[in-house]
Amino acid sequence: MIRSYIHTSLRHLLKNKLYTLINVFGLTLGITCALLIFLITRFELSFDNYHRDAERIYRVVEKENEYGNIKFNQGMPYVLPRHLAKDFDEIEYSALTDGMAEATVKIFADGKPKLFKESGYAFVNPDFLRIFHLNWIAGTREEALKNENSVVISRSTARKYFDTLNPVGQTFQLTSQGIIYDLTVTGLIADVPANSDFPFDMLIHYNGEGENKRGWESWGAISGMVHCYIKLKPGVVGKDFEQKITRYLTNYRDDHEVEHIELKLQPLKDLHYDKRFSNYGGRVISKSSILSLTLIGFFLLITACINFINLNTVLVTKRANEVGIRKILGVKRMHLLWHLLGETAFITLLSIIAALGLSELLIFKVNQVFGYQLTFSLLSDPHLWIFLSAIFVMVSLFAGLYPAIMLSRFKPISALKNNHNSVGYGKGIGLRRGLVVLQLIISQLLVICVLVVYAQMKYFQHAPMGFEKEAILEFRVPKADKIPHLSQQLRTFPEIVNFCFSNTGTAFNDVWGGDFTYRSKEEVIKQHAQIKFVDTNFMVTYGIDLLAGKNIRIADSVNSFLVNESFVKAMGIRNIEDAIGEEVTIWSRKAAISGVLEDFNTESFHAGIKPVIMGYDAEDFNLSALKLIGDDHSHTIAKVEKIWKSIFPDYVFEYDYLDDKLDNHYKQEKRIANLFQIATVVAIIIGCIGLFGLVSFLASQRAKEMGIRKVLGASSSQILLIFVREFILLISLAFAVALPISWYYMEQWLQNFAYRISLTPWIFCLGVAITLIITLATVGYKSLLIAMTNPVNSLRDE
Repeated sequence: MIRSYIHTSLRHLLKNKLYTLINVFGLTLGITCALLIFLITRFELSFDNYHRDAERIYRVVEKENEYGNIKFNQGMPYVLPRHLAKDFDEIEYSALTDGMAEATVKIFADGKPKLFKESGYAFVNPDFLRIFHLNWIAGTREEALKNENSVVISRSTARKYFDTLNPVGQTFQLTSQGIIYDLTVTGLIADVPANSDFPFDMLIHYNGEGENKRGWESWGAISGMVHCYIKLKPGVVGKDFEQKITRYLTNYRDDHEVEHIELKLQPLKDLHYDKRFSNYGGRVISKSSILSLTLIGFFLLITACINFINLNTVLVTKRANEVGIRKILGVKRMHLLWHLLGETAFITLLSIIAALGLSELLIFKVNQVFGYQLTFSLLSDPHLWIFLSAIFVMVSLFAGLYPAIMLSRFKPISALKNNHNSVGYGKGIGLRRGLVVLQLIISQLLVICVLVVYAQMKYFQHAPMGFEKEAILEFRVPKADKIPHLSQQLRTFPEIVNFCFSNTGTAFNDVWGGDFTYRSKEEVIKQHAQIKFVDTNFMVTYGIDLLAGKNIRIADSVNSFLVNESFVKAMGIRNIEDAIGEEVTIWSRKAAISGVLEDFNTESFHAGIKPVIMGYDAEDFNLSALKLIGDDHSHTIAKVEKIWKSIFPDYVFEYDYLDDKLDNHYKQEKRIANLFQIATVVAIIIGCIGLFGLVSFLASQRAKEMGIRKVLGASSSQILLIFVREFILLISLAFAVALPISWYYMEQWLQNFAYRISLTPWIFCLGVAITLIITLATVGYKSLLIAMTNPVNSLRDE
C-alpha cells in the first residue's frame, strides 16, 4: 500500500508540474527567509554568553538628572575601579578598560619600520583577564599583564605583525594620543569571537599609578571610552549591591553636579541590547528589534504556508475521482489523510533542501549587507537540526492539514460525479479569502514600513545640519605642535579653498562637554554645554553662519567664546545681540562671548541640537578639515599625504569625507531599511503566488457560471471586472487592518530620532496603491485568461 501511495503521489506531482513547482518555490522562499532570520537572531542573542560566571559580571554606569533631563553614560573616572575594589568586599574583581581610540603601531622588521593603523586595542588592568574568558595560546592570565608595558595580542595580530605562531617576547611601539609605548608581548590569545562586544586584538597593561601613569586622578574627568567592569563574589545579589553604590561618588566629589548622579549596575547580558549606552563593539540592538525581526520571519513563513493551502485547493477537484475510487475500494479516511499529509511533507522536505542550498548562496551577501559573520553547518549544529525539524513539522501540518481533511471528507458518489460543492468544499472559500487577506495585511505592513524607513533615510541625507558637509576632508593630527608647519604647506594648495583645526570638528562621535556658569543680574545659571576648541577658520571652512558679533581671536589662551543660538537660550537671554560681551565660565576658563553662531547639529539626528561653546586653544587641536574644490580629489589627497609623511613620518595617514562619516551614524537604520526591503519583496512574491492560487480556485468553481454569462452576452471586460472587484474588496479590508498597526509601530520607531518625518497620508496611500497595482496585475492576468476562455469548454459536459 505504501508503495502504491508513493507512486500515486509522484504521478500526481509530476502531472501538475506547474503547481508543484510554484508550491516548492513559495515554500523555499519562506523557509529561506525564516532560516536566515533564525541565524541572525541566534547570533544577536548569543553576544558575550560564552564568558564564565556571566551572571556575576556587571558594568558600572551613570544615571544623571541633568537639569531635568535624564541622561545615561557608560563613561567612568579612571580612578573608580581601583577604589571600588578597595572599598567593597562584595567585589571579587574590578577591571578598567580604556580603549578603541586610533593608534599607530610601528614594527621593526629587517631593520625597516612598518606602520599599522589600529583601533581594536584597549588599556586594561590585570583583573580584566580574570573577569572575562579568553582562550589562551601562550602565557597565562595571572602573569601576562603583571608588568608595565606588557601586552597580550590575538593570533591574527601576531600573524600580521610578526608572521609567527608564538610572538611572546617580541617588541613593538604603539603611539596613542601623542604618547609612545614600547610594548613587549607577554601573551597570545585566540581571536575574539564575532559575538563579542569586546573586539580587542590587543590588551595593553594599564598603568594607573607612578610617573608614567595613564589617565587622570580627578573624579570629575570622565571619558565615554573608559569603562568599569566588576565581578561580584558568589552569593552577592546585583540589585542589593547596586543600592550600596548608588551615591558612592559623593564620597570623593564635593561639587554640586554629583548630587544628580547615581551609579547603576548594568548586567553583562544587557550590554548588547540596552540602547541607552554604547559599547566597544559599536553595535547595540534592542530586544524589541530582535522580536520584530523574528516576527517578520514567522509571517513570511505563514504566508508561504497560506500559498500552499490556496494552491492545493485548486488541485483538490482534480483528485476527487481518485479519492472516490479509493474509498469504494475500502481505503479508510485516516489512511487517506496520512497519504495526503505525506505528500505535503514530501514537498516541504524538498523545499527545506532547496532552502538550505539557497541560504548557503545568500549568506555571504547577508553578511556583507548587514555586517554579520553568519555561518552554519548542518552536520555539527544541533540547534539548526531542531529548528529545521520544527519547520518541517509545522509547515507540513499547517499547510497540508486543511486540504487533506477536506479532500479525505469527500463522499465517493459525489466525488465520482464531480459534484464537489455538494460535499461542502466550496464553503471553505471564506477561509481561503481570509488567508489571502492575512497575506495582504502582511504585505501592506511591510510596504508601508519600507516607505517610512526610506523617507526617514532620505531625510537624513538631505536635511540641513547647519553646516556644509560636501567635499570636506577630515583627518587626525597626531601632534598639535606641528600644526603651524602643516598649515604653511596646506596654504600652497589651490585645490583647498579653506582649512581649519579643532578638537572634534562639527559632528563627531567623541563629544567634549561640561557645565558652564553664567551670572546674570537676577540669578546664577548653570547648564551643560558641548565644548569645542576651534581656530579662526572654523566657521568659514564648515560654512556656519555668524548671526551676531565677531569671530574669536588667536591667543595663547581662551580670551573669548563663540556660542550657538541654543547656548544663548540656555543663558536665559532672548535676543542674541544681548549675549555679546556677557561673561561665562566653563572648565575654569572665564571669557566674554564675542559672537553667536547659527544652530548646527553636533551629533546625529537621533539627538537634538545642544548648547555649544567654542574657544581658541591650539594645544587641544587634533582634527583637521579641508574644504576641497573639483570633482576628482585623488590628486589633492595624494599631495596632502606626501606632506603628512614628511611631517609625521611615524604615523599612518588616514582620512574620511565628512558626509561619509555622517552616514555611518545611521548604520543600524540602513540595516533595518535593507531588511524591510528584502522582506517586502519576498512577501510580495509569495503573496502573488497566493493570489494566483485563489483566483485559480475561483475560476474552477465558477467556470460554468462564467461560460453561461458569456453565452448570454457578457463581454470579457465584464467578466474580468467580476473577478477584479472581489480582490479590490479584499485589499481594502487588508488596508483597513494594516493602517492602524503600521501607523502605531512606525510612530514608535520614529520616536528614536529628535528630527523625523511626519506620517502623512500620502505614505499610506502610496503603500496601498503599490499593493493594489501588484495585486491587480497578478489577478488581472489570470482573470483575463478566464474571461477569454471559450464557453464551450466549460459547458461541454452539460
